[in-house]
Amino acid sequence: MHAGWIGVAVIAFATQIASPPPTPVKPGPGITEPRLLSNKEPKYTSAAMLAHVQGSVELEVVVRIDGTVGEVRVTKPLDPGLDQEAIVAAKQWRFRPGHDAAGTPVPVLVTIILDFRLADEPPKVELRSPLPTTLAPEFLQDARLFGAPGMTPPELVALVQPEYSEMATLMKIQGSVDIDFVIGTDGTVIRARVTRSLDQLYGLDERAVAAVKKWKFKPAQQGGEAVPVAVSVTLVFRVK
Repeated sequence: MHAGWIGVAVIAFATQIASPPPTPVKPGPGITEPRLLSNKEPKYTSAAMLAHVQGSVELEVVVRIDGTVGEVRVTKPLDPGLDQEAIVAAKQWRFRPGHDAAGTPVPVLVTIILDFRLADEPPKVELRSPLPTTLAPEFLQDARLFGAPGMTPPELVALVQPEYSEMATLMKIQGSVDIDFVIGTDGTVIRARVTRSLDQLYGLDERAVAAVKKWKFKPAQQGGEAVPVAVSVTLVFRVK
């Protein structure tokens, strides 16, 4: 009698082990994105430092239901050695897991960007056109897209760097924030918003927007006239 019960228990356990893990989902309607709790800065390789390699590695990662990072895939490489260091660092990131509309934790696919920049080099601001998926008519309004045919692009003339909040510094939150913004015909930033969040809890997203709103530009021109233009930029927060 006892032997029979043991056999049933073993079969049930084996069935549980064999169940496939849930399929990761992308953020969207009904899915709450994971929230970053802690991260690990990637290390430079000696070869990359000697070659003065700088830039960003873009990764697609699976945030598991326990908040740890599972599978990692490089979607925008920089340097073979630095790509691997980015993967090693990303594996140590921890999140508050994403969940579905019912509040059940689910594995979520997220994109993270890890930046490699030498300490003696000033940060560079690279403007680009916003992604169509981040644009809405009420945000775009009458603005043209950065890089439109025949456009003379805006020129940055005054830059304000975002500042760390005290708690974000204590928590050593590092990484990147994507901001879409609109430059008016007078060269000021008239609208700005976060399109890829780094930190909503300790205020880094808010500080990134506040910094961008203080930037000044020589306005974009098209047909010989100043025109409003929609632009996207990535801002990097790095603990010194």
